[in-house]
Amino acid sequence: MQRDDFRKRMASGAGLSMAEQLYSVVMALDSAELDTDIEIGGIDQLLNMQMCRRVMSERGQEPEIILTTALIEGTDGSGAKMSKSQGNYVPLAAPPNEIFGRLMAIPDRLVPVYLAALTEITDAEIDETTAHLHPMAAKRLLAHAVTAVLRGGEAARAAQEEFRARFSKRSFRELDLPVVDLSLDSGSLLEALRAEWLSGRSRADIRRVANSGNKTKSASGASF
Repeated sequence: MQRDDFRKRMASGAGLSMAEQLYSVVMALDSAELDTDIEIGGIDQLLNMQMCRRVMSERGQEPEIILTTALIEGTDGSGAKMSKSQGNYVPLAAPPNEIFGRLMAIPDRLVPVYLAALTEITDAEIDETTAHLHPMAAKRLLAHAVTAVLRGGEAARAAQEEFRARFSKRSFRELDLPVVDLSLDSGSLLEALRAEWLSGRSRADIRRVANSGNKTKSASGASF
């Protein structure tokens, strides 16, 4: 009941579910079972991790050390935290091109925030970078640095070159672009697209995005 959102809901008569009340205890039992030395999580998990320490202590174990980190705003710039459920995140297991591309798509104001949170560039260097570099150049620095950490320097350079070819040079001749087989007995281009690499999209969704002139991504990472 220390949680502000829980107190507000109780005061409004909304109530709490049993799962919400027991979540921190079940999470704590995981730490106790693993006899965890240290647990790292977002600041929003502080009370849950404190419960881990309490349960471990009650069981006669050495309480784990807890380390919290600041939450990162999502890539869409809406103000919501980065979350898989919101879709405003950078998947750690994604291909280099997707990692690079997602970071290049963030709002300009998030560049210094991401540089501070996701790279080892110092605060002074970040201030210098954002003061003198064009926002796109600063984004390239960020995207390259993060992609290099996750996939290696060579993959980061290749992803940067492909991004430049796609969106700067408008050169697609040497890129590994998706191919749609129009020989399929699909009846329409729309059905061929769904059959080849947009199977997760409904016909209405494909039409909506096509009519809007915007790009979207399939589950496979293909854009249209």
